[in-house]
Amino acid sequence: MKFNTAIFYDIENLIGGYSLTNVELLNHLSLKLITEQIKQSGIGEIAIHRAYADWSLPRLSQLKQDMVELGITPVHIFGFGRGVTRNASDIHLAIDTIEAALTKPEIDTYVIVSGDGGFSSLASKLHEYGKKVIGCGYRKNVNKVYESIADDFIWLNDNGQPELNSSVPTDDQHNRNGYFIAYSRKFGPLKENSEVTVKKISQEIIDFLITNPFTYSKLNEMGINVSVFMELLKYRVPDFNQKEMGFTRSIDFIIAAVKHAPIKIIVKNGCDYRLAMKNNSINGYVDVENDTTDEHTVDNYRHILSEGSPSFRQFDKQMIRTISDYLCKHPLRYRNSTPEELERKLSEKLDIDTLETIKTVSTLLAADCFETKQQTNLLTQKINFIPVNTDQTFAMLEKAMAKKIRTQLKTEDANIMDGIYK
Repeated sequence: MKFNTAIFYDIENLIGGYSLTNVELLNHLSLKLITEQIKQSGIGEIAIHRAYADWSLPRLSQLKQDMVELGITPVHIFGFGRGVTRNASDIHLAIDTIEAALTKPEIDTYVIVSGDGGFSSLASKLHEYGKKVIGCGYRKNVNKVYESIADDFIWLNDNGQPELNSSVPTDDQHNRNGYFIAYSRKFGPLKENSEVTVKKISQEIIDFLITNPFTYSKLNEMGINVSVFMELLKYRVPDFNQKEMGFTRSIDFIIAAVKHAPIKIIVKNGCDYRLAMKNNSINGYVDVENDTTDEHTVDNYRHILSEGSPSFRQFDKQMIRTISDYLCKHPLRYRNSTPEELERKLSEKLDIDTLETIKTVSTLLAADCFETKQQTNLLTQKINFIPVNTDQTFAMLEKAMAKKIRTQLKTEDANIMDGIYK
């Protein structure tokens, strides 16, 4: 059983705001049906389940039964003063999501139940961390950028209930179901997932996209979201994992796959990636360079180190030095602390931002700079700092980081490793 999914509900967005005119929508809203539809999209077990709202409003009490049965944690939003709560939920939800991405590497799927365009940046950031993002919202109100960035979308009808087959997007990608059916009629899933097979299937998908009348038209007119390519590939090769082929991100794999094809990758706003015919230009989009040969770059090293487990997320050398110096000078003061206790105490004592402290402690944990006393409950696990000086801390860090880079790329570039720290 894999607890790898976090679901965050933006209740204000779901009920169309806190106005009394939205009572009818609230009466039909079913968190139970929405959660059921999310589970049917192929996620793992739910590790985090939270709903953000001003729960002091009496009319929201009718959601209580669903929340109790589903185990959803209500997060109360007070707002920023004078009773104003608009956007307060969005900010709190985004902060909690990023904190989970940084501190809980086992969670790889994030479901954001909201159609707010403000979550587009959050979805992009989660992709940088190697996470899958599923959106959920009202078809007529979902922001188009947010829709294109999300890996999948679950649609709600006007009554706040999931539509039949709602995980199939429409509007910009209205006929996704149509071309998927056309593809699945010609080809079936394979058990083979070798590199040779994946390359063959990738070429097969490219041929399909440029010969199918609908997709060919889209390639020339507005482009096709790259998630379509991955959807077809994972249908054919269910066990596909781009990391097994040396790519840290799916977009890097797709860029390599279309390198010698008549289609190309285009991008807008640094995150909206699409496929298009090579001889076409689409307004607002620029070509992505088809060069993935140089994997030995500082940005790629940082991406590899921060993704998966062990996870290294702090590259601020001075921040690491400050915390290491303090722990080395006071070796007994924080003995047998839990990671959470240590993070809180260091933030208070050194007046450091809590998130920066969390990133630093988790990075030092990833480098085995702490002796750990194994317990079943990781939250109560006791840790003790091992290095006796900061030079030893950096030596342990660099050894652990180099090992992870070698695992992914077979070798590491010493000059690039020296440039990892900011």
